[in-house]
Amino acid sequence: MERNDVPLKKKQVVDARARNISHNFRCTECGSQSIEDSQADIAILLRKLIRDEIQSGKSDKEIYKKLEDDFGETVFYAPKFDMQTAALRRPRENQKRSSIDNCQHVAVPLDLR
Repeated sequence: MERNDVPLKKKQVVDARARNISHNFRCTECGSQSIEDSQADIAILLRKLIRDEIQSGKSDKEIYKKLEDDFGETVFYAPKFDMQTAALRRPRENQKRSSIDNCQHVAVPLDLR
């Protein structure tokens, strides 16, 4: 491996770790997408925060703890089960998701509101 490949490999490791962490957290704005998939401003900021924390030498566990402390357990896609998070795990009956349920900002004509 050449010397100029080392920074590239390090960046790839940081990016892979950041994506992995980001996929495990809900977007706090919309809640229906991970912060990795969402284009909401808060999701973009959180992705940057995660990368900065990784680059500063924090472990994944430390980053998860920081996000949990800042936003609470409900931002996890799989929060630990207790009375506070029980409603998140309850299956919804006959629920059909529409494209509007996703974190897409859709312009709705005034006559449809």
